[in-house]
Formats: sequence, structure tokens, C-alpha cells
Amino acid sequence: MTSEEEAPGAAIRLFAGALFVLLGAASPAVAAEAGHGDMPGHKHLALFLGAGEEDTPSGAKHGAEAIGVEYEYRLNNEWGIGAVVERLDVHGKTNTVVVVPFSYHFGGGFRAFFGPGYEFKAVASKDKALARIGLGYEFHINEHWTIAPEVLNDFLDGGYNTWLVGVAIGYGFH
Repeated sequence: MTSEEEAPGAAIRLFAGALFVLLGAASPAVAAEAGHGDMPGHKHLALFLGAGEEDTPSGAKHGAEAIGVEYEYRLNNEWGIGAVVERLDVHGKTNTVVVVPFSYHFGGGFRAFFGPGYEFKAVASKDKALARIGLGYEFHINEHWTIAPEVLNDFLDGGYNTWLVGVAIGYGFH
């Protein structure tokens, strides 16, 4: 195994370790007191950092790292709509991913999201439409700040599949 193939695994372990440390710092009591997402009109802006892999139709796997911005507008207590823009580094190439996710908040911090998107590849002729699904759990640090571990999967045209695990550090406001 080359160091290039080992890098994604090391990045995933680093992110997983960071998640456990961050989650330990966020107590459930603080989350219960904050609850800023339990009202319509709430807005949330977050920075996402993640790592994972892209599976190709031929069975090849390439490490992936992402950094992005997530925005969500809560329509009511359960539903939200948003926008995501990410820079995704896969196999030495930087792509841009844009998604319009719809979120469902189950309560207690759990959230599922899904939506259409597009991946603009480093080579324009290889741009691809995608569908994203994901799960997250939002820990409220205080009235405004949150930390949310997230797992997401992008299904791209042509049989490509990208998995990412990461953390979104966010700020809620009205």
C-alpha cells in the first residue's frame, strides 16, 4: 500500500478522533437548554470538514477530503432547506460540489438530509449530477454555536459514489 492510499485512512482516523473529543465537550444539558433550532425562521451557517472515499464504476477507490459551507433555513420545527458548497479533493484533483439539501429534524438533535446537486470536476467535460443523502446529530454548545458530526453519501451520474464523514461547526441566528 502506498502512502497515497494510506492518507485517506489516516485522515478519517484523525477526523473520528477529533469528533470524539468535540462531542465529549458538548453536554446534553447544554443542548437541551439551547434548542435554538426549535422555531421557524431559524438560520444556521456552518463550516464542514470531512474525509472519505470515492468509489468508481470500475471498483477503484480514491481518498476524498472536503471543506465546505452549509446554510439552512428552517421552514418549521421539522423541515429546512439549504445550500451547500464544498471543495472536494479526490485523487489529486479539486472539484466543487453544490447541493440544495432538504432537512428533516427528528428532534433531540438528529437530522436527515437529502437533495439534488452537481459536481463540477477539474475537467469540465466530466461534470456530474448527483443526489446526496446524509445523517447528522447537532450538539448545541450554547445559544448560537453547534457541533454536528455528519455522514453523507453522494450518488453521482455514471456510477460514482462518494462517502464522507466529518464535522460541521455552526452558528445559528434569526
